[in-house]
Amino acid sequence: MPLPELKIGHLKASLPVIQGGMGVRVSKANLAAAVAKEGCVGVISTVGLGKIEGISGSEFVRLNEEALRAEIRKARSMTDGVIGVNVLAVLSHYESLTAAAAAEGADLIISGAGLPLDLPGLVSENSTKCIPIVSSARALSIICRKWKRDNRAPDAVVVAAFGQILRPHVLDLPPLGCINVHASLLPRWRGAAPIQYAIQAGDTETGITLMKMDVGLDTGPLYVQEAVPITGTDTAATLHDRLALLGGEMLRRHLDGILTSRIPPQPQDDNQATYAPLIKKEAGEIDWSADSAAIDRHIRAMTPWPSAFTTWAGTQLKIFPATPLAHSPAGAEPGRVIADGERILVAAGKGCLQIHTVQLSGRKALPVEEFINGHPHFAGSRLS
Repeated sequence: MPLPELKIGHLKASLPVIQGGMGVRVSKANLAAAVAKEGCVGVISTVGLGKIEGISGSEFVRLNEEALRAEIRKARSMTDGVIGVNVLAVLSHYESLTAAAAAEGADLIISGAGLPLDLPGLVSENSTKCIPIVSSARALSIICRKWKRDNRAPDAVVVAAFGQILRPHVLDLPPLGCINVHASLLPRWRGAAPIQYAIQAGDTETGITLMKMDVGLDTGPLYVQEAVPITGTDTAATLHDRLALLGGEMLRRHLDGILTSRIPPQPQDDNQATYAPLIKKEAGEIDWSADSAAIDRHIRAMTPWPSAFTTWAGTQLKIFPATPLAHSPAGAEPGRVIADGERILVAAGKGCLQIHTVQLSGRKALPVEEFINGHPHFAGSRLS
């Protein structure tokens, strides 16, 4: 029987949070799956020492910062980046844990199972106190209740970035239907990753669609759409944030018209449909034989997750948003790193990229100039 997927939220400083518990069997397998999904290299699990299958645990509460760093290094080398930590360590040594991990370039995932709710962003399985949508609703004096099957059906259901197709009995439950806030101008980019695919394809605009959900994958009729431009520096993160604000504003303006039938749904043109399937971690790999403009779009589309990466000296190297240039030094093969005065360039199939920030696996991100100071053979090497 497959393990249930762990839920992922975020703590302050953008630290990912796994919310386990309530029958979720925490093991190396499903922690590793969460790591892959989140693009992290390290995990702190708070389920207690000796409680995680196949994962090294240490009594971090007794350790100073230098010892913490040593334990993080040891655990990462032993367990492919998965580290087990007692819940008390997180509560009493939260700052020192995160500082030591940052010093080692380790991203952390903290399991929320059994934690109290006084750490920002954490929520137990039995409470809605810290769920962002609930806290935001309560700030607006909106009453929030956990729906149960024996309750009266909701008048309408609104979902955004839900990531799953609703089952027919859920679609049929609300008399006014289920409404999806989709981050593309449907029927272009149906699926789980419309923002990333729009950037990677070189689209000059995307937008938000309010649509009526049906049993298909983003195939339902459309209520209203609004477009936004995609700039030459947009990443998936920056575009996501703009679209999130637009989606909320569109709901505020149009939801009443949708629910009162003043805005009738219009069918999609299936012949114009394109698809944006779920992105996996390996999709971040850079193809240096592509032209520099395409590589630039790929890097921006993969930022912040899964991150664009290449291989250098047998090790994964993340490349952060760079500057595409139309011309490359004569004779430079794709992937070749070139020191050009104060610039560091990487040759592409056509043109080159000036890179600014890189990150070796398990290390912190560095300006490329600082990286070369510690790795002088990087210039002249070839990325693959």
